[in-house]
Amino acid sequence: MQRASNDLKEVNIKVAECFKKYLQDTKAYQSFISDNENYKKADEAVKANFVELQKNIGSLKESISADKAFDYLFTLVTISNNSKGDYYSLPLQFSGEQTRLMVSITPRDTKYNLQSYSTQIIFPLVPKRYNVTGISYYYSGLTDEEYSIEKPTDTSYRYSFQSGTEGEGGLSASYRAGIKMFPKYKWFGAHISLGAGLTLSKKIRPRILLGGGFSFGNKHMLAVDYGFIFGYVDRKNSTLDFTKTYSEKQRPEPIIVSQLERSCYLSVGYLFSF
Repeated sequence: MQRASNDLKEVNIKVAECFKKYLQDTKAYQSFISDNENYKKADEAVKANFVELQKNIGSLKESISADKAFDYLFTLVTISNNSKGDYYSLPLQFSGEQTRLMVSITPRDTKYNLQSYSTQIIFPLVPKRYNVTGISYYYSGLTDEEYSIEKPTDTSYRYSFQSGTEGEGGLSASYRAGIKMFPKYKWFGAHISLGAGLTLSKKIRPRILLGGGFSFGNKHMLAVDYGFIFGYVDRKNSTLDFTKTYSEKQRPEPIIVSQLERSCYLSVGYLFSF
């Protein structure tokens, strides 16, 4: 930059010397030049060009002065420094449900030629999930068939069948995976459930429960589930003819067999989310 400034200074001196020499050489002919219109116009054009040239050299020297050079270099350095790099946010701690944060970044000065930036950040990125286990009381449509004996005579009898109850109740321990669907109503969630249960009837039997439902609450939740229940129940032996009357010696065996069946269930239980 200093070398260019020195070169311009030398050019300016040479231009001034040439201008001075021209004025000296044409001084003796000024009356002749003034009388001729073409020479007069040419003389004025040459003088104007010398003046304009000196003015332009002065403007050029000013544009590469130390102050101007600092402004140019500062802008270039700033653009270079901001062309690459990573942005690290301040540490954040979020303990509630989903919320939105607006972030806008604008340059301090437009001369840096930097773009503005705006975005929306959602905390958390997905609504809050819960994975919990809990105890529930269920009621299902699974029932055992019961039979009774009719004695037409003292030496014969006949079997009759009926459902023991209209359903069965029991306890289940279920795993539930769910999500709080609405940030505004963070006490409401939906989930799927898988559990193991035991009947509370005459015969205690294991059950498998598969379904889904809803939860109500934050940490302490009430869960309502509906789905399918699978388990063994008592059924009459379909290979036997129970329309016949049997003697004591002809008594059929087995009268009742266990079969795996499916039904629907409805359960209500308690959940605790950590």
